[in-house]
Amino acid sequence: MVVYTMSQERQEEFLGALEHWQQTEESRFFWRQRHDSDGNSVITTTSTTTTDTSTATITTTTTSSSSMSESAFEELKKFFTVNLKCPDEDSRYMIEGIDLSYSFNCFQQHVLDVLPTGKLAFETHIHHILSMSSIMLIFKGDNASSEAYNLIPEAKKTIYAGISSSAQFSRQLLIQALDIIQGVAIDGSINRKVGSHRLLELSFTESSDLGQRILLYLHRAVQTLTKDNSLNPINDEADLCGRFILPLLQTLSDELDSTENVFFKLNNSKNHECGVAPMLNLSERRPDGVIKWLSQSGQKTIGFMETKTISISHQTSKINIDLIRLGLMGKNAIDVYNLKSILLIQAVGMNLTFYLFQKKTVDVYMMVELDNLAFPQSLVDLPSLTGNMDRVVRLLDIFKRECFIVQPTQNEIRPTVRLPLMNRVVMSSTSRKCKNCSPHSYC
Repeated sequence: MVVYTMSQERQEEFLGALEHWQQTEESRFFWRQRHDSDGNSVITTTSTTTTDTSTATITTTTTSSSSMSESAFEELKKFFTVNLKCPDEDSRYMIEGIDLSYSFNCFQQHVLDVLPTGKLAFETHIHHILSMSSIMLIFKGDNASSEAYNLIPEAKKTIYAGISSSAQFSRQLLIQALDIIQGVAIDGSINRKVGSHRLLELSFTESSDLGQRILLYLHRAVQTLTKDNSLNPINDEADLCGRFILPLLQTLSDELDSTENVFFKLNNSKNHECGVAPMLNLSERRPDGVIKWLSQSGQKTIGFMETKTISISHQTSKINIDLIRLGLMGKNAIDVYNLKSILLIQAVGMNLTFYLFQKKTVDVYMMVELDNLAFPQSLVDLPSLTGNMDRVVRLLDIFKRECFIVQPTQNEIRPTVRLPLMNRVVMSSTSRKCKNCSPHSYC
């Protein structure tokens, strides 16, 4: 095509630009992905042009190029050797007779082994990047985590059995609440103010604190949500957080009448639990929201939230960067406050994914997905939430049971990988050709 359709001047310009691109990180990443999908060891692209003096031939291979400098790899190797050792047998994390500490350490060593062949990508390597900070990520309904850590189904069931909840929302109140919501949102037989007042009255008849919180959220939603999504589109993160997520999480988590207050707030200050911040979006050390616990021993952060609007849900790297940031902030908070658990919330639009973050042993910090729920953006969405009342109650029950326990100070703490080192092993560019390793598609 080059020979027959381009002038000589245009050909030279094209080939020069192509040769320059072949030397970039983007080019190497492209050919690695092409190699993985085609199963070829060498990919060759040849462009030939006939000129008065020469024939230009450009060949690219993916087997010999390395994206990491030797000094960067030696620094990483030293970090792994010093900080990511498998502990003594009596200190390991064991489940169902499986030595998860050993399996996890093998995975970490695998990360070190593959890095000389190319950098990690946010789209594809969430588990790899988090493992550098001793974080084991477990997705609920996906086999990627199990395969990565050699986690048998029985062991995964045991992990979830240890944090599960059997709490239920009252069936009688569910029917009454659904009748009110349908009257307001669907057929218009109930005035918005009347419906809101009835839901408030209904909350007084509920003896369970968790059930009351859900009814109070429904009361607030009927008051504030627009009739349908077109009347109040979510334009940016500030709009998403301020109008939709703040009322939701405040109602579900706040406890302001006890001696130890708990409250959710949007955050505009740097998170002091995390380290210094050079490049990459990971360095913006400001969680979009936090859950604070004013305990008798001082203020503690027991929850973090990261948000993105649904309009950028197709940008996998940005979604996964938020998930990695949540993991790093959760680990640092547990290390600083000696907490048993932290609640992590990733919001993409009104799709919220909840994770429980715990330190199991000195070498394993476990980030376990609890659930993924879509919360209403308008009144027409509200009836669908009533089908998930039990799931919301169980999330609240796990949060209340697990996230208010302070453990004895531990002598040994595994370090969180510092961003200067991470910048050297993770690609700064992104590619939509990468396969997303997260099971959640928010598009």
